[in-house]
Amino acid sequence: MNNDKFVKLRRLSRFLRLGTLVAITLMGVGFAAVAFSRGLMSDLAQARFGDEIVQAGVTPIEHAMLTLVIGLALMPAVWALVSLAQLFTGFIQGDVLSARTASHLLAFGQAVIAASVAGIVAPALASVLLSWDNPSGARALVVSLSSDTVAAALFGGLIITVGWAMREAAAQAEENRTFV
Repeated sequence: MNNDKFVKLRRLSRFLRLGTLVAITLMGVGFAAVAFSRGLMSDLAQARFGDEIVQAGVTPIEHAMLTLVIGLALMPAVWALVSLAQLFTGFIQGDVLSARTASHLLAFGQAVIAASVAGIVAPALASVLLSWDNPSGARALVVSLSSDTVAAALFGGLIITVGWAMREAAAQAEENRTFV
């Protein structure tokens, strides 16, 4: 690899790794704020689902269950960001075309697909939890599928494909090194 390109790759990777670490931190802070504030959870639930579903605010049990749902829904996003941080760390260290780099890319793609699924399942589960004790006819199951969700899942599939190709290229490069 050209040394000039390597310097640019390392510089960009440092910046992007910092961005992923900041994003992970902000997600943790945001989750903690919602987890420890029933009022904030109630406001967010009403903003997302409206008064028809969230009729009497969020009860302590609903708050606990929604905290669990949100925590589980955030796990794939954190997994994706950690995988990216590891990928960028490898780039900073000069590990550009290797099985390790490919494994981080594969993990990122898998996490993006998992986050897409979580983006469908978590709101549906939250709507059921929030409307469970509503009167008959006022209970709801909200299922939403957007083009963003589909695009993210396709992007995850693309990244997995690139990761597989990178893994094969790394294996081929390693095999070629043994012949020299």
